Amino acid sequence: MVPPPPPVVPVIGQLSSGLPVELLSADELKKRREEVLGQISSARSLVEQQGKVADERRQRSNLFASLYTEGVVSRRELEAAQTDDTKADEDLNEAKRKLGDLEKDISRIDAQLKKLASSSHGKGIVKSTSDLKSARN
Repeated sequence: MVPPPPPVVPVIGQLSSGLPVELLSADELKKRREEVLGQISSARSLVEQQGKVADERRQRSNLFASLYTEGVVSRRELEAAQTDDTKADEDLNEAKRKLGDLEKDISRIDAQLKKLASSSHGKGIVKSTSDLKSARN
């Protein structure tokens, strides 16, 4: 008999990519931030594109509904248009969800960068070799 899989425990502070924010260095966070900003740009254009497609499919579905009542299109054509409309709405919602996840990632990264910056000020952390030389003198 096979035991059931272990429960999935969400980890607070993880990026949508699965990386825990707290374990990344400031340099890694900055790199990741730039990557996520690029992904956000792509995701925004995808949401815009999916929105246009969803609007077109919705209009087509409404047109086919009126044409069906007039007997111009078949029931299959109407159902196909309605299915396309539903699929386009699902695709739009998925694109919006992904954009939201990426925006949350940026918020987490920015918060962690701010936390790292505030924790390094005034606590004796050496940032460069010139700081080390001045500390010895």
